[in-house]
Amino acid sequence: MIPAAVLRVCGRPPSLEKRRPPVPGAGEVPITVAAAPITPLDLLCASGTSYFGTPATPYVPGVQGSATARTVRRSGSPPRPECARATAA
Repeated sequence: MIPAAVLRVCGRPPSLEKRRPPVPGAGEVPITVAAAPITPLDLLCASGTSYFGTPATPYVPGVQGSATARTVRRSGSPPRPECARATAA
């Protein structure tokens, strides 16, 4: 289990919860997240005032982060950038 700030109701503070780590899909590799800041976009989404609209809940903020790949693909090529997103939905 991994810790995550989980927003259950927009406009209310998130709660710290334990979530199952996401499972990598085909062509993706597992990552270990070192840090994930709460950004202004996260705050707008959490308040329900983002130009994206109200997020579906439960919502785990975090549109940015720093992580390390835990495995390397056999081809030796780095993982695709979009696979390095840390999501806990």
